Amino acid sequence: MRQLVLLVSTATFVLSSAVGLAIAENRSDFGERVAGTYLSNGGDDAVILQLGRDGNVTVILSEQFLSLGVIGESFSDTLGTWKRAGNRKIVASSVNIAFDGEIFVGVAATKYVISFDPPFGTAFLGCTGALFPPGVDTFAPNAEPIPGSEFTCNEYTLERLR
Repeated sequence: MRQLVLLVSTATFVLSSAVGLAIAENRSDFGERVAGTYLSNGGDDAVILQLGRDGNVTVILSEQFLSLGVIGESFSDTLGTWKRAGNRKIVASSVNIAFDGEIFVGVAATKYVISFDPPFGTAFLGCTGALFPPGVDTFAPNAEPIPGSEFTCNEYTLERLR
């Protein structure tokens, strides 16, 4: 009988902990929990990620394009919006104005996938995108990018500034 009571007590504790964690992950204050500034500053590149609780995002990448076909840019400053895509995951869409010297060549559209560790102290960022010529709606389903301009950024681990 004692073993049964111990087993039921243990099962109840484990189940209530799992349910409590699931409820905590689905709280309505998600924006408040992810909002902040995150930094990756290692190796040859750096990333600053700024998330607003209202869904705004700013990303500064020191080497987004390198020699991957996007006009040789080595610095990117993008603005956009994010939406929740899971318990600890967001998807952001952003734009970046692109110039070749003094000539406007188009707008780079980037999709970021950002996930977080359970305490929201570390963010993991990846991205894909392309450069679109002037006049093209970068987020239209049938939008045609400039040939060869598609890119994938490195995967970054960013720490939240406290």
